[in-house]
Amino acid sequence: MNTYYFMAGADMRSAACAVDSGGFISPCDFLDEIEITGKFPQSLALKHVIYRNGKRFLYDDCSKLKTLWCDCQMNSALLFLCSQKLREIIDGNLKGTEGVRWISCTITYHSEKRLYYFPLFTKRLDVLDSNHLFLDEEKAKAYTMFTISSNPNWQIPSHIYVNHELKKAIRKADLQKGIYFNQAGIFF
Repeated sequence: MNTYYFMAGADMRSAACAVDSGGFISPCDFLDEIEITGKFPQSLALKHVIYRNGKRFLYDDCSKLKTLWCDCQMNSALLFLCSQKLREIIDGNLKGTEGVRWISCTITYHSEKRLYYFPLFTKRLDVLDSNHLFLDEEKAKAYTMFTISSNPNWQIPSHIYVNHELKKAIRKADLQKGIYFNQAGIFF
């Protein structure tokens, strides 16, 4: 039996968040441009985000935060943003059936710029049971990483599902800053 995990960016109050100066950006609004250029159309900037009385405040100074750059960077666009190293670990474990294309996104902090990447799924992967309620182990074992295609944002998900081997490789490489894993349900 294979085990699969829901993998998403972790909410880390002690880490910087990559935000756009204009507020929330929906990557799906730029899907055509993203597919053509292979780049997210706007850069994001690291900010210290503080919530007080239901309001969000953004600060340029992140010096008091424990973590500036994460392996999976929290961001206002709700992208699954991977560092170069995390992307390499994922790429090295893919089976080639996943239909993943990596899209770059520039993140800045003062004068420093780094490239992060998010997966763009180029084909719908059938991994659910006939009732579309649970993961079907037989279908899912063809993939190392996948998204649920019934999700309206299946091409650019904010989270992905990974098999046990990929989770283990990520942990072995110590690339867990900003990553949350939760075991996913499997249909037997």
